[in-house]
Amino acid sequence: LTDFPILLHLSSSSGINGDDVTSIFDEVGSNYKKIAITTSDGTTQCYVEVEKWDAVNEEAWLWVKVPNISATEDTILYIYYDNSQPDNTTYVGDPSETPAQNVWDSNFVFVSHMRDDPDSSHIRDSTSNAYNGTKKAAGEPAVTAAGQIDDAQNFDGLDDYIDTVDMNEIELHDATFSFWIKVGNLAADLDILTKGEHTTERPLIIWRDEEVGAPADLGAGNTDTISVLTYDGSVQHWVAAPSGTLNDIDWHHFAIVIDVTNNQIKIYKDGVLVASNTKTWNGIQGTTTPVRIGDATPSKYPFNGIIDEVRISNVARSAAWIKAAYETERDNLLTVSYTHLRAHETSLH
Repeated sequence: LTDFPILLHLSSSSGINGDDVTSIFDEVGSNYKKIAITTSDGTTQCYVEVEKWDAVNEEAWLWVKVPNISATEDTILYIYYDNSQPDNTTYVGDPSETPAQNVWDSNFVFVSHMRDDPDSSHIRDSTSNAYNGTKKAAGEPAVTAAGQIDDAQNFDGLDDYIDTVDMNEIELHDATFSFWIKVGNLAADLDILTKGEHTTERPLIIWRDEEVGAPADLGAGNTDTISVLTYDGSVQHWVAAPSGTLNDIDWHHFAIVIDVTNNQIKIYKDGVLVASNTKTWNGIQGTTTPVRIGDATPSKYPFNGIIDEVRISNVARSAAWIKAAYETERDNLLTVSYTHLRAHETSLH
């Protein structure tokens, strides 16, 4: 995989075998732009987005754009940190700053870590598109620190939603949608990610469906499914995947791949393909309705639970990409070890 964004989590127990890897905080404190992350040559720098840096509790979540990762051998990175150096503003940035945006290549349309940013009424898009989201109101949904990756948005199951109005006219052909969900109190339908309303235009609706029965090609009697409905202006296309019990107090990752070239819609759960259907699909057309997280039509099918790491791409991601994304987003792709302490150098692999 090329230009792949990996999660680097630093804490008192995130090293190999639970090792403490917080000496970086002892050196730079809250000055996180005093770091540099390079490839194995020790020179070529990688772009870094600082999702969160907590110097007090000595914990950080960083997204790093890695030129190449291999499925057969370790990819070695180095992190340098020195408080006496000037700020590394070329390669390390906060969300909305250019270095952070460069972590996400042009195939990413929207990436949100689902934190409150810059205030309790908004979430931020980490890509250069700046399709930032607006909540129904301040604290609706409420931010929670109990996300899959630190903060996330906790939807109350009543009327919470997040609009990305700037994506009204977006058009997608091949596409990939992904997110983490932790379902709270179950209802018949829980909207997750939508564009268009149930009663009118339906370019895209992704939802958790308890009792599937309307479209015949989903099969009768299915329960606990993740369902996808697309509408290209003339034909509705439905795909559903048995998702297992979703009120199991666990986080689950879903990726929906729209592959126009091969006429397929695929659903992945926790990195594994669980459903695929052949569908002739012309893509998502621009409409007057926004991409919305949590409820397509306010108060009709409101999501109840927590949603984290929502991403939209304008390509049909491969199975390898989705598996790697799942592993890194659950902090299982990268291990951290202090094998070199000379000159504040550490090795990540």
